[in-house]
Amino acid sequence: MPRPHPPRRPSAIRHHRIQGAWSPRQVARLAQLTAEVLAGERTPVQVEPLLEPRPYSMLCRRAGAFRERTRPRVLRTWVHPQGPSVAEVAALIGCGRRRRVLAFRLARKDGMWVCTDLETDVGKS
Repeated sequence: MPRPHPPRRPSAIRHHRIQGAWSPRQVARLAQLTAEVLAGERTPVQVEPLLEPRPYSMLCRRAGAFRERTRPRVLRTWVHPQGPSVAEVAALIGCGRRRRVLAFRLARKDGMWVCTDLETDVGKS
């Protein structure tokens, strides 16, 4: 007899910053949250603790730029470690019939992982 799957937990940020060693799942979650802000599905203030001031202000300016009829979805992420405390990430986002991209840099500061730089395929940073 097959075992039932455990109940799914709602997707929510349990920690405001990625703690300890980052995992691909945590990186994909940050990409998803960022895409939701860019699609106008989430307010930028909800992800502010995850970003330094410069990428946060850029995200505020571009909120809604990925707006489509369907909710954005992370299709794939690429993580490129740049050392023990820095990683660069690229993400392919499905937005309706379009594909969008975003890139960000994560750095470990004061024991927490934060986004220090963010780029999208919309305008200049």
